[in-house]
Amino acid sequence: MARTLAMAAVRETFEETGLVLGEPGDLGETGDESWEAMRALGLAPNLARLAYLGRAITPASRAIRFHARFFWAWSSDMTGKLGGSGELANLAFVPVREALDLPLVDVTQFMLEEVLRRVGVGFALPDRYPFFGYRKDQRHVRYG
Repeated sequence: MARTLAMAAVRETFEETGLVLGEPGDLGETGDESWEAMRALGLAPNLARLAYLGRAITPASRAIRFHARFFWAWSSDMTGKLGGSGELANLAFVPVREALDLPLVDVTQFMLEEVLRRVGVGFALPDRYPFFGYRKDQRHVRYG
């Protein structure tokens, strides 16, 4: 499942931002519009440059729930032009510390703080990864 989630992260990043975390290669025919666009560029996903950050589930009381995995990669490993499909507005590169001053939902703030924690330990792979969720509508974070 880890590879599938990482592939989805690369595809979604490409679809929503126009940026490709890729390397020269060929996925072969997939029938998927995004993968075919990446294939036309002569690129295949570069999963080695993608790092898992953590997982989150939105509260059960919300009408729409999300069960998300968060990943990070260096912008220098991306190719393409920041633009996207229109699903996201106001796309821009913002330093993490500056991003924390923006209005963010709690899970996004938490995951950006997790990036800073990783910076603080030299990006060493953690022994445990965060799970951000809710119990009875109260924020709950555990590492496992």
